[in-house]
Amino acid sequence: MEILNFEEKIIAIYVESIRPPVEVRKSVDLGYFFSEKEVVLFEIRPQWNNETQLNHYPFVKAKYIKAHKHWKIYWMSATDKWELYKPMPTVRDLAEFVEVVEDDEMGCFRG
Repeated sequence: MEILNFEEKIIAIYVESIRPPVEVRKSVDLGYFFSEKEVVLFEIRPQWNNETQLNHYPFVKAKYIKAHKHWKIYWMSATDKWELYKPMPTVRDLAEFVEVVEDDEMGCFRG
C-alpha cells in the first residue's frame, strides 16, 4: 500500500516502530486506521476459538477538530467507551500525537 499523505506517513512509521517481532505477529500485532478526520491505533489478535478470525482492539484515537485546528486524543476505557485523555487532551498535529502516545504518562494506551 502506497502512502501519499504526509500525516498518514507519520502514523505508519510510528506503528511500524512499535509492532512486535515478526515471529509473534500471528498472535498479536498492531495496526491503524487513518482518515482526514480520525486516526485509530489498534491491537490485532486472533479470535480465541477461531485463529482465522482476526479482531481489532482499538486503544487510542485522535479526532481532528477543523474549527479549532487541533486533534483531540481519546483512550479506550475498560467499559469499551472512548474517554478524553486528560493529561493532554489536544495536540496541534499528528507528530505531537505520536509523542503523547509514546509517553503515555497515565498508562492508558498500551498499559
